[in-house]
Amino acid sequence: MATVTPLNRILKKREASDLLLYLSAVAGDSQIALLNEQGDVYIGDGDWTAASALFSARTAHDFAPLLTDRLSILPIQVDQNMMGALAVKGEIAENRLTGLQFLVSKLLTEAYSRRALAEETLERYRELNLLYHIGETIGRCLDATIVPQLLLDEAAHVISYDAGIVVVGHENSIIESSKDTKVDSEALFRAAQPILQHIQNTARPHMDYANILDHERGMILCAPIKGQTEQHGAVILARLDANMMFTASDEKLLTAIVHQASIAFEISYLHQQEMQHQMIEKELAVGRQIQLSLLPAACPGIPGWDFAAAYQAARQVGGDFYDFIPSRHDPDWLGLVIGDVTGKGVPAAMFMALG
Repeated sequence: MATVTPLNRILKKREASDLLLYLSAVAGDSQIALLNEQGDVYIGDGDWTAASALFSARTAHDFAPLLTDRLSILPIQVDQNMMGALAVKGEIAENRLTGLQFLVSKLLTEAYSRRALAEETLERYRELNLLYHIGETIGRCLDATIVPQLLLDEAAHVISYDAGIVVVGHENSIIESSKDTKVDSEALFRAAQPILQHIQNTARPHMDYANILDHERGMILCAPIKGQTEQHGAVILARLDANMMFTASDEKLLTAIVHQASIAFEISYLHQQEMQHQMIEKELAVGRQIQLSLLPAACPGIPGWDFAAAYQAARQVGGDFYDFIPSRHDPDWLGLVIGDVTGKGVPAAMFMALG
C-alpha cells in the first residue's frame, strides 16, 4: 500500500522552480505545474483547478496517468511513496510526456534518497548523543537505588509513554515513574505479566497489547535489565491508547538506555564490594594495631645478654605472641614466653587475645 510523503520535505521551492523551468523548455508550448501529494499546486503559473480536482479524486494507490482533453496528470511515486503529480496543459507527444514523467521521477528519487540518508545520519547522531548523555547520567551512577528512577527519567526524554515502572530484585520491588498518571503501578505490573514472562525466557525486549486501565486495551513495552551473570529486573512502559503503538525505534532507544542501566547496576555492585573490602581492610588494620600493642614495645636489657625480636603476621592479623616476664625477687632472672595459636587470621588473633 502506498504511503504519502510531503513534497516540500523532498524538494525545496527553489529547486522546484529550477526544475519547472527546465521541464517547460522541454515541453515547448505546453504549460507545466507540479502538484503536491494533496493535489494543490506546489509550483506553476496559471489556473490548475481542474488538475487539482482530478488528481485529488484518485485513490491513494492509483499511479496510472490521468488523461483528458488537453490535460495530462502524471502521478509521481518513489519507492511506493506518493509524492504528487506532474500536470501538463496543451497538446504534447506521448513519448515526450513519458520522458517528462521519467525525468521528474528520477530527480525526486535522488532527492528522496538524499533525504533518507540525511535522516539516517541524523538518527545516528541522536543515538550517539543519547548514549553520551545517558553515559554521563546513568553510566556514572554508583548508587543502585537511584538507577531505576534515572532510567525512567531518561526514557521520558526520548520515548512518549503514559506510565512507567521499573521492577528490580528477586522480590520484584517496583519503582514508579515520576510522570503523573492514573495507572496504578501494581495494576501495570499485573497487566505486564505475560510480557515479563516472555522477556524472562528470551532475555530480549518485547511489546504487546494488554488490558491496562478499566479493561481498556493499551500497549506495553518491556525490556530486561540484565547483567553478565543475572537479570537485575525489567522496565515497563505503557501507552493507554492502543492506537498509539510503540515502534521499533522506541524499542531500540529503550534498549540503549537499559544497557547503560545494566552497566550502572554492575558498577554499583562492584563499588559496594570495593567499599566493603576497604572497610574490612580498615578494621583489620585497627586489629593489627591492637594486636601489636599487646606485644612488648622494646626488649629488656640484662648484663651479658642481648635480645632482639621481629614479628610478621602471615595475614593482616595473626595468632602469635611473645613477652618478657621479669622476676620481682631476682633482677637477674628473666622469663620468656612465646605462643603460637594454630591457624591464621582473625580467629587465631581473637584466641590469642583471650589467652
